[in-house]
Amino acid sequence: MIALPWIVGGSLTAVAAWVDARTRTIPTPLIVVGAFGALGAVIGGWLPAIDLVWGLGVGVVYTVFTSSSPDLFGGGDLKLAAMTAVWWGPAAFLVFFGAHALHLLTASGWWLTHERPRGVPWGTTIYPWAPFLFAAWVGMTLVAFLR
Repeated sequence: MIALPWIVGGSLTAVAAWVDARTRTIPTPLIVVGAFGALGAVIGGWLPAIDLVWGLGVGVVYTVFTSSSPDLFGGGDLKLAAMTAVWWGPAAFLVFFGAHALHLLTASGWWLTHERPRGVPWGTTIYPWAPFLFAAWVGMTLVAFLR
């Protein structure tokens, strides 16, 4: 059976993906609701407290690795990654890897079918990241459900 925190994190990601695909932004109120919901779940004993450490760790790691390229990975994406890491715990890293792989494959496909302007790094894309995070979550959910 799939755990309820996995579904809650995925539902928050679905909303973020929909808004991100339409507006290229991830709404801060959604992140705040998700973060306070996770905090309440930890306080209530529904989520393990170590998951707060996972969320903080993801936030730090993503900040360090994406600070040199803010155009490729925005602050909303960073907050979404940290918030979902709290809901998903260590399994979030598999979802993040899948999201980045899908994003890179899509960007590479774009560059293979369109002329890449000079000076634009390979893998740079016009696509927002949150829909790829949701797609990777769906894929991981199907894998977990089918096994």
